[in-house]
Amino acid sequence: MNSQEKNDKAVRQALIFAIHLTPSMYAKLSEIFEEIQFLIRNLAKSLPKTGIGCYLFNCGAKNNQRLEMDYGIYQVLELGDIDIQQLKRITSLLDDNEYEDELTGECPKTFKKVFPMLNKDPVQNYAQQLSRLISQCAREFNKNYTSKKVFLFTDCDKPYNGNNGDLRLIVSRLNMFNSEGTDARFIPFLLPGPSGDSDLSEFNEVLGVRQESNLMNNKFKSSARQINISDIRQNVGRYSEIKRMAYNCSLELNGIYMSVKGYAMFKPLQMRTAQEFYEDDIVYRVVTKTKKLRESSGREVEPSDLRRVVGIGDHGSPDFQCIDFPPALMKKIHDFNEKEKPILRVLGFRKIEHFNPAYTIGTPTLMVPDSQGVYTKSDRTFATLYQSMVRKKSMAVVWGIPTRVKAPGLYYLIPTHSALGFKTTTENYPDGLAMIPLPFKDDIRSLPEYLTNQYNPTEIILPNPLEPILKKLTEDKFEPFENPKLTYAFDYMELNALQEVDPYLNPETEPESFSKQRKVNDIDQTVSKCKKLRKKIRGDEELQQQFRDVNAELIRTANAETIHAAETEPAAKKKKVERITDAIVRSACQDVKLFKNIKVAQLKDYLDSKPPGLVKRSGKLKGDLIDSVKDYYENHLKDED
Repeated sequence: MNSQEKNDKAVRQALIFAIHLTPSMYAKLSEIFEEIQFLIRNLAKSLPKTGIGCYLFNCGAKNNQRLEMDYGIYQVLELGDIDIQQLKRITSLLDDNEYEDELTGECPKTFKKVFPMLNKDPVQNYAQQLSRLISQCAREFNKNYTSKKVFLFTDCDKPYNGNNGDLRLIVSRLNMFNSEGTDARFIPFLLPGPSGDSDLSEFNEVLGVRQESNLMNNKFKSSARQINISDIRQNVGRYSEIKRMAYNCSLELNGIYMSVKGYAMFKPLQMRTAQEFYEDDIVYRVVTKTKKLRESSGREVEPSDLRRVVGIGDHGSPDFQCIDFPPALMKKIHDFNEKEKPILRVLGFRKIEHFNPAYTIGTPTLMVPDSQGVYTKSDRTFATLYQSMVRKKSMAVVWGIPTRVKAPGLYYLIPTHSALGFKTTTENYPDGLAMIPLPFKDDIRSLPEYLTNQYNPTEIILPNPLEPILKKLTEDKFEPFENPKLTYAFDYMELNALQEVDPYLNPETEPESFSKQRKVNDIDQTVSKCKKLRKKIRGDEELQQQFRDVNAELIRTANAETIHAAETEPAAKKKKVERITDAIVRSACQDVKLFKNIKVAQLKDYLDSKPPGLVKRSGKLKGDLIDSVKDYYENHLKDED
């Protein structure tokens, strides 16, 4: 696969809303359509390449004649990248459902009239309609999407009504989801029906059989969920996020093994290679093979001609060398003498109070149990470890190799439970272990010598003056606010596309430019938050002093940087100044006549070479500079005589 093909296969998600029409579902269509409307508006700003589709089944409405749809399947939105036409369609349906004719007092385009039911008894043809809907989704998924999800909304909990033949029919259709070898999930949401709570057993049986039919790779872990109509946004939002898996490996603790996996919460998405695909009623395992070609001829290199070597020096430089160790030793070197890879081993535990974020490197990953891993009952083992760490308020120190191509590293495993007193800026942050990389000694860069000559760096690090400032200014709960310009632009396009009037415009009382600016100001929260922050700082004298201390340290560092830059400037660009020493200054202060032989540039250079906090300057004239030198002599050099 070349680079262009990889770009074409970037992570793109497809979300299909499949709605089962029943007599009691019409009252819930508004909330479902509003959720689709909400997703379109928000994903258009962040992930515009996301595909959105919406289909009704058990629907008697006729599709456009050019659409080849199965009987009973009605296309509300064809699966495709987000665009303004989708927003128009959903908005029009919502408006028409509430429109009331002024003459007759009736609503001519309610959901019940626009989308009549095919069969008033939803159980009677449920399996046939659901299998047709799944087939339609599978056909739509042949488009260029790499992550695919179907959200099924229904309040009927009998997809096959105890008929094993219908059960096999639905399962065979679900197998079609992976015909292209990409990730697909079928997620049923059961809404409360007329009788109250739903029975999830038949849906879980459908999904369970689908899992058992794939003995190669048990990757379908979906399960039916019963939700209230008010919880649609929360549940769909959670499932519509693309998971960022960083690794899956084994975690060992005193001879106890468990399978774990980690999610990269703060890294860009990457498409993962498909692990299986379905064709001709058979689930196939995907196997990849890499070939190495000779640079000169392009012919394949035989495995026996390959050698693993260790490179020393900069690649491409004349001093670069490749050392060919014996194969057994080379394997031992690359495996880091670890028989099992990838593996993480717990070395011990520390109290969580010893954790210092300043002494970590890289971005953390969220570790959770892997129920589909090598070791059984990993969920229970991991939960026991997690609960014990939370109860004892401890963190684990781990050594290991999380992926086969990664070098060994040290990590902290820290529980994310809110009971430990740590708060995150993410609402409903999942429980798990935050795996945070720790630096080796050679990973820590030392301060340059020109800084360490000026002051002791430990004076800055211990105590860290930024720590109390961050604690005081950190909000208990961070609530992100929208980009005002971006929000205004998308709102403007939406109003024009839907041919609606902007409520902010009032041409009779103010110019249009004033109305637009007033709208942006109402959206923008930056100014108000800055004023709130400034007021908080001004009302806390201790906090102001902490800011002054940090500013003083930054000025000291900046001054040292300036001096270093001047000293290292090429000779052709700077004037040569013969530097005077402390001995010359002592002699001049004891005999002031000697100051006549010292130039202004030499006095400035001498004062600039001293730490800023130790020098008091009173002016730029030579007499002022001499007074500053004398003051420095009296306070810092005279005692050494």
